[in-house]
Amino acid sequence: MDGLWNNENYHRRPEGSGQGFPDDFRGRFEFPPSRCRERGRVPRYQRYDTDGPSEAELQQRWRRFHRSVRATTSGPMVRLLAPLLGDDTVRRRAVHALLSRRSSAGTASSPAVGDIAIRNVDRLRPPATVPSADALARTALVAVDLDDLEGTFRRLDDVLSSPAEWLLLHDGTNEHASAALAALWPFTSDVGVVFADEEGVPIPILKSPAVGPHTLLSTNVVGRPALVRIASLRSCGGVRRQAGVAFEWDLSLRLYECGARFRHVSAVLPALGGATVGEHPDFAVASCEVVTEALRRRGLEANVSPGPLTGSVHWRVTPPTWPLVDIIIPTRDRVDLVRQCVESIVARSTYPAYRITILDNDSAEDETLRYFAEGPFEVVPCPGPFNYAAIMNRGVAATAAPLVLTLNNDTIVDTPDWLEQLVEVVLLEGVGLVGCRTTDGHGIHDHDGVVIAPYPQHLRGGVNWPLGTLYTEVTRDITAVTGAVTLIRREAWESVAGMDETLAVVMNDIDLCLRLQNADWSVVVVPSVLLTHHVSSSRGRLDPLADRNRFVRRWDIFGSFVDPYFPEALRLYGSTMVAEPSLDFGASKENP
Repeated sequence: MDGLWNNENYHRRPEGSGQGFPDDFRGRFEFPPSRCRERGRVPRYQRYDTDGPSEAELQQRWRRFHRSVRATTSGPMVRLLAPLLGDDTVRRRAVHALLSRRSSAGTASSPAVGDIAIRNVDRLRPPATVPSADALARTALVAVDLDDLEGTFRRLDDVLSSPAEWLLLHDGTNEHASAALAALWPFTSDVGVVFADEEGVPIPILKSPAVGPHTLLSTNVVGRPALVRIASLRSCGGVRRQAGVAFEWDLSLRLYECGARFRHVSAVLPALGGATVGEHPDFAVASCEVVTEALRRRGLEANVSPGPLTGSVHWRVTPPTWPLVDIIIPTRDRVDLVRQCVESIVARSTYPAYRITILDNDSAEDETLRYFAEGPFEVVPCPGPFNYAAIMNRGVAATAAPLVLTLNNDTIVDTPDWLEQLVEVVLLEGVGLVGCRTTDGHGIHDHDGVVIAPYPQHLRGGVNWPLGTLYTEVTRDITAVTGAVTLIRREAWESVAGMDETLAVVMNDIDLCLRLQNADWSVVVVPSVLLTHHVSSSRGRLDPLADRNRFVRRWDIFGSFVDPYFPEALRLYGSTMVAEPSLDFGASKENP
């Protein structure tokens, strides 16, 4: 199947989505009742609770995955010894723990931008071909001259009145434009826009099959090369001259708002000059104006400024009031961790309305109990065997604020306005859950979002993904985030009955994100918010196979599942990203 994410895959938010907020809140943060409400569409995922893979198939899938990890990231000795240790055995976990202690004793450092590469990325570059006579006859190829925008706009006006059916913008390099047309043309049926990956530095710009509405506010993820159906161009009013050098980004936003269907082709093609647009001296101002206008069309006033990287903006929408946030922190003793977590919240947070609740899972140490009796928080008893999902469900039920933040006890707040930034995004219509960036104690990225490619793993800039790329540096839609720092609407939490307590230890946070999207809520990550996370300091590395298998079976992981917000040709094996294109070159996949 191709990479089409159309209106049938998305669903509108139900009415009344502003429950629990001030009376004047909903009118400012909901989209107007028009076709533009289609921008709230989110992917949906097929569930296989009763007809998923058998136990034998699960074991086979794990073996294949572990073999791929070893073949990609391990040396000859590890590949020789690994079958003797087994993939999920006590002896293997003991050896892993020993090696982890040894590695943590050394000096940690994060690789430079150029040190991270995607293996086999050349396999995503198609052989040079020429377009068919039919493609050439039905497509208008328009060269964009940023120094003569009026001339460019006149050529685009002529296209609207021509018999051409498709538009391809390029930089005047006819050979590259011809090659792009040949690669994109087979995917033009039943869509308004066909777009592909493009050459870039230090790695190609690899795009996702789904165009996220919040990502599109941060950067033009469609870019070039792209074929635009001229009928779709007409339906959204054509090109806006007022957008200046950012007219292509403006066009992508308005095409999305008007319900155009986007298809991604997983092939790296010449950029057709798209990168030079962001380098134009007028682009920063023009792009901020384009995104400001897009937010105004949603009834929102925003502060939009140039983003952290060329070709991006940073947008913030301040609500009329700041709703109360309940911060819930689970722990069993470890008063040292809880104390530094709470102190960082109190000392650094600038948010005006929050309260802290400790979820106590049978703490017994005297120092812990004394701290609980004296600390600036409420304590909710959560007795019994460790079940993270049950503890969090108990914590949410014991609080009442319209927004709830789940926070691990081994985290430290680094960004003073962290809550403001997360709240601003989670209050947007249709957003149910928001995550952020975390780093470890050495400043190395620990979490830039979760990718499911093919198994859920943290994307980590400088570890398994290059630092300083648009993909990880902007506010964007994402499939899942870690539960270590998560802000969620209570309404969204209750719509899916909270976390699944049968996933007692792991995968409950990822499962929650997927179920929220199936209930039409978006999940977003805000990388400008930073917390330090001392991973597994509290309970150690708990990773029961039963939880993992339940999750794998439910969502058909290693099978039909495709992450809509991550390049579909990529696989993450250990800390190595590998390109594995489809046998039918350039054809991408989609979730059922």
